[in-house]
Amino acid sequence: MRKGLTVLLFVVMMSGCSTYYNHVIESDYSYDGAFNRYKTFDFVAKKDFEGSVEQKASIEKYLGRNLETWGYKQKDRKPNLIVFYNLYLEDMKFTGYKQPDFENWIRWNFSKKILAQPDSLMSMDKYLSERKYYGLDSYDKAHYNLKEGTLLISLFDRRKNKTIWQGYASGVLGTDEFKNDRIIRHIVSRVMDQYRVLAVGTVGSSI
Repeated sequence: MRKGLTVLLFVVMMSGCSTYYNHVIESDYSYDGAFNRYKTFDFVAKKDFEGSVEQKASIEKYLGRNLETWGYKQKDRKPNLIVFYNLYLEDMKFTGYKQPDFENWIRWNFSKKILAQPDSLMSMDKYLSERKYYGLDSYDKAHYNLKEGTLLISLFDRRKNKTIWQGYASGVLGTDEFKNDRIIRHIVSRVMDQYRVLAVGTVGSSI
């Protein structure tokens, strides 16, 4: 009986771990983004934010921490980037794009020195092959059916008046209804790991 209980507890724990880490994490970006020119940001709250006040505060807190880690400064007057975010409680259809890997695109169009962790970048030949496969920086749409509870984060270039990057985590409501502060931190960090571009003037940046 004790052995059976141990096995049961192990199965329950593994199920919890699977729920905790099993999110669809994706992102896409604009080829017009001036990724070697950004250094300040601020948040613009959506009036129709679908989550709770506590979720909103946690999301904003960890978004700010991630950006500040990469050298960005929060500025309430004319920031370079405006950070939008929302939590969609229902299943939703989402349109993204098939593109070359963002970090490799940054490396070959700007400099690997503006990336926070550029160690896993591909060779130039492989990158050019990937660009050719995706149509030389074209925007080929990809349609996704996202699960209940999607956190969407967008970075908006204030001067260009356009979104230059967006990332999302789908299915976040499977993790204790996305109420645990530790889980929110984990998911926000995983989404922002898709970005990891250093701010202008940060140590490691070539600007």
